Amino acid sequence: IRDRMRGVGPVLRRHRTVAARWAFSPGLHLTAEDLAIPKFELFEWENFVMPAATSVDDCWKKMSTGRRQSVKKTEKAGVGVDDSSVEEISRWFPGQMSDLYAREGRIPAYSLAVVQSLAERLASHPRMLWRTAKGEDGTLYGMTASIIGDDRLWGWQIVGQSVRSMSPHTLLHWDSIKWSRDRELAYDMGGVPSDGVRVIKHSLGGEPETAVGVFRFRPSSAYRAATRLREWGPVRDNWVRMRRVIGD
Repeated sequence: IRDRMRGVGPVLRRHRTVAARWAFSPGLHLTAEDLAIPKFELFEWENFVMPAATSVDDCWKKMSTGRRQSVKKTEKAGVGVDDSSVEEISRWFPGQMSDLYAREGRIPAYSLAVVQSLAERLASHPRMLWRTAKGEDGTLYGMTASIIGDDRLWGWQIVGQSVRSMSPHTLLHWDSIKWSRDRELAYDMGGVPSDGVRVIKHSLGGEPETAVGVFRFRPSSAYRAATRLREWGPVRDNWVRMRRVIGD
């Protein structure tokens, strides 16, 4: 792994890449010593997974009572899950993903243009699983984008607005669990960007595991300065708006 990370260096330099983040599958069982590479910064992250050996019935029992009730209420409301259409992937998904970061107040990991490009290029990729939660009237409530691996179904993104009295997101997770069980794959729910997400994934029956990764900045001082400027942007814009309101 060290040789591969060093070997891709010239490629990143040719593309003028200033920051790279490497996250590795927990199944590789890498340690901090394995990734002790000069100029790379190590980090640990918490991941949640539903093991492949867990049956569908056991997965259902591991979910909290509230999550099971959410699935039943959502299905009773006429919401079902099916394969996403290319149009849903390319037109609906990108905007929903951008809205997700805006609602959580986080700096987007992907710009809207990047999400649109990824969605268009990966819409029909054989290793991608796109699933949509949709009402009987055709209303789109949520969508999942997952990567089909050799031993896991890797949950990449789940998007969609919150809906009163039902939970399309929970239904989508349950759909991913069943889909992975039918193919003897573990269901990887991903990391936990917030405490709220940790609570949700724990209530879904996911088991926590620790994984490691590394950052590489070129140069690190310039990258951190750019990050501070980027974070200052929303603050500056809000300050300008406040001045206009006060002035009016």
